[in-house]
Amino acid sequence: MADSMPRGKSGFHYAYMIALAAMVMASVALGFMYACQGIFFTPVSDYFGVPTAQLVLYMSVFNIAITVSLPFIGKLMGRMDLRIPLSICAILLGGSYALMSQCRAVWHFYVLGFTMGVGMTPFVYLVVPTLINSWFAKRVGFLIGLCMSFSGVIGAIFNPIGTEIIRSGPEGWRSAYLLFGCLVMAGILPFTIFVIRNKPEDKGLEKYGADDPDVDEVATGEGVPADIALKTGVFKLIVIFIIMNTVIQTINSFIPSYAESLRSAFPDVADASGIIMAIVQVGNVLGLLALGFINDKSVRLGVIVAGIAGIAGLAMLLVFPAQLTLMYVGAVLLGVCYAATAIETSLLVRSCFGSKDYTVITSRVSAFGAGFAVIGSPLWGLIAEGPLGYIPVLAIGAVSCAVSVVVGNMALNGAKKLEG
Repeated sequence: MADSMPRGKSGFHYAYMIALAAMVMASVALGFMYACQGIFFTPVSDYFGVPTAQLVLYMSVFNIAITVSLPFIGKLMGRMDLRIPLSICAILLGGSYALMSQCRAVWHFYVLGFTMGVGMTPFVYLVVPTLINSWFAKRVGFLIGLCMSFSGVIGAIFNPIGTEIIRSGPEGWRSAYLLFGCLVMAGILPFTIFVIRNKPEDKGLEKYGADDPDVDEVATGEGVPADIALKTGVFKLIVIFIIMNTVIQTINSFIPSYAESLRSAFPDVADASGIIMAIVQVGNVLGLLALGFINDKSVRLGVIVAGIAGIAGLAMLLVFPAQLTLMYVGAVLLGVCYAATAIETSLLVRSCFGSKDYTVITSRVSAFGAGFAVIGSPLWGLIAEGPLGYIPVLAIGAVSCAVSVVVGNMALNGAKKLEG
């Protein structure tokens, strides 16, 4: 049916199946890897009797693996049937997650962190924006946001479940790791094997919406060539932007530990650590949908809204630990800002440089984000071990949000000079 409709103007277009597949892959991979990792840090480090910073080094290894793998996997995705590399990566990601249940020493986490990072590489930066840009000519921002939004649903559902499993016994974290790893593979593999196709031409189609007269040049493949874009000041500003977003991404995993650190003064906040993280993920869902819609109207406004939400959310988490309700509000706002880590950079690249060499430019920018994440997680762990605890960590996050607003707007201003 889909093959007989080259433009997909009426009836069912296979692009909808691609969007569904991208949504599920992002939900499962990002949801379990980023939204649910934080609940393991404190109980696992306590079990092995090591500082949290020592355990969290496996996240640095994880991010090193992503940084190293990005160019290689990016080339594979451009040259091969996507079903092959994506299926292999799904097995690496879910299998490594599950095998963490068998770790008997902290260094085992480091080994599995590397293989997990290799598996995560295509899902964290490339799959969703690349597929949506390849298959859709309009509503790209909204669709990227929609596809990424369900990672927050995974976090909202499985953070409380995982927390209860972990608390069920001294080694409850093993059962949680095993369950989450199996769910990763079960959720991703059916789509990577049976649904994914590289581009509309593989199904005898054009992009969905390609015949819309209002579609702009960005959607039709126009833009700045990569060899020029990578040498511009705009590219450097977007690199700073993604690093600021990565600060929020890595700090987000420590929110449950921050809540637990307040136990002596505010035990009700500590007891609600899993709920607070779940609310962050609810905010993430709302943020992805809202930012996707806003970015289709104005990328500049999307940058501003995300930054302000992050500043306000982190400020509330810091200033009002005695008011659980206000902590929940802060968690929602932080979730809105956290949504920018999944959507804003890719749309900023598209807005500044167009679609001509989008994947090449995005992969280069993403490598800087992944590289910073290598030092981000252990850095926050080390700072949190200090006398001020998590206060400077959250303060750094608020400053990063402000910087992201400034450099994002500077990049958009600079992009105007590249037009034509």
